[in-house]
Amino acid sequence: MKKVVSLIIIIIGFFSVILLVSSVDKIRDELAARKPQKIRMVVLNGTSIDDLAAETADFLQKNGCDILQVGNATSSHKKTVILDRSNGDLKKARRIRHLLGVGEMAYEPDPTHIVGVTVILGEDYKPEQ
Repeated sequence: MKKVVSLIIIIIGFFSVILLVSSVDKIRDELAARKPQKIRMVVLNGTSIDDLAAETADFLQKNGCDILQVGNATSSHKKTVILDRSNGDLKKARRIRHLLGVGEMAYEPDPTHIVGVTVILGEDYKPEQ
């Protein structure tokens, strides 16, 4: 009787592993099929470095961002500011901070719901060469 119970447990364990592996494969395939949504962005230069916003916008675009506007900030900034303009969970701002390597994040909603993130580059931002 013990051998039969042991055999049943082994068979159940075997099928459980097969089901788990097939579930993991299905989830992996679903995630691979999803394309990450592009973040619609405005990039502003808050420094005295010429073309910093344009160069940073090119870098961000190469990393999956949709650049809507590039320009100069109205004032200089010592620190880079990343404004999440979408829903307030700062998920998009975190992604941009990861790409840039710096940035203080804040939530500032965009009433038009067009811009996802606004970046104001500060003196602390050093683009990779």
